[in-house]
Amino acid sequence: PILFVLSGRDLTADEFREVVRSDSKWQRLFESDNVLKVELADSDHTFSSQKWRDEVAKITLQWINQLELKGT
Repeated sequence: PILFVLSGRDLTADEFREVVRSDSKWQRLFESDNVLKVELADSDHTFSSQKWRDEVAKITLQWINQLELKGT
């Protein structure tokens, strides 16, 4: 299982998105059932506000709890 959390206002995340768009292996990975992609459109690279950090923590905790329920 893989969790990707990408920020919206982030040149590094933009470059990563471009790699995914241009590479069939990355595209297949992103389409896999075991991959969750979450984008926080207003956040920056370091999730510098408390609101953004809390959102990343919430998303991560939900993802981990889901793994535990599935027995992964």
